Amino acid sequence: MLLHIRQIRREVILGLVLLSIFVMGGCSCLQPRKAADIDSVKEDMTRIERSCAENDKKVAEVYSHLYILQAKVYSNENEINALKTQLTPQAPSEEPQPVTRDSQPVTRDSQPVTRNSQPDPPPTPVKLSPSDAYKSAYAAYQKGLYEEAIALFNKFVGKYPKHGLADNSQYWTGECYYAMKDYQSALRAFKKVIEKYPDGNKMPDALLKTGYSSLALKDYQNARVYLARVVKDYPFSTAAQNAEIKLRKIEGL
Repeated sequence: MLLHIRQIRREVILGLVLLSIFVMGGCSCLQPRKAADIDSVKEDMTRIERSCAENDKKVAEVYSHLYILQAKVYSNENEINALKTQLTPQAPSEEPQPVTRDSQPVTRDSQPVTRNSQPDPPPTPVKLSPSDAYKSAYAAYQKGLYEEAIALFNKFVGKYPKHGLADNSQYWTGECYYAMKDYQSALRAFKKVIEKYPDGNKMPDALLKTGYSSLALKDYQNARVYLARVVKDYPFSTAAQNAEIKLRKIEGL
């Protein structure tokens, strides 16, 4: 629309210019009025130009308001569509199951009762291998759960007395008691290692800890005997080195 108006304005101005040329080139009888007519034409052209400019400005303002209103309409349509989506009820994820004659009513204080219902069978206990059973007991010891570890180690020894880890289990039972400062029970546990597993890999440590437990009970004589035996029978072991250190301390008492 704005372009159409501007086209009309150009045609009007062109017509006025042609009219001016015609007037300026008219017959000689009109010469006295030539100057006045030219000035009049110029004033008309200026007035028309001004009027067209004002009209262009008004048309531009109208289009600007129209664009704004159109944008608001689009925005309102989007909001309305969003509200419709939120208010539209969602379809249930699962279809309701039909009620049959065998269905039992469910009350607030009871569970649905079905025919021929059987109680759930008790869970099948997991059977651990000897290695896993030993690891479970040792993990309890490392966590500081000494009473639990003692029960698991004793269970291992009772179930697998000939297993290669039986002497280890008996030894760590003594370590649990020693950590709990139950030195009498620790002494008995370490002596069982010495008596039952004299060829086991825990023999040097069992002799050492028997000496430690005796020392804690202030039985210095037996402490010297067991510590000296470690040095004599296993001279190159770490247990022998610790035994020598402890023997020197005893000599200073």
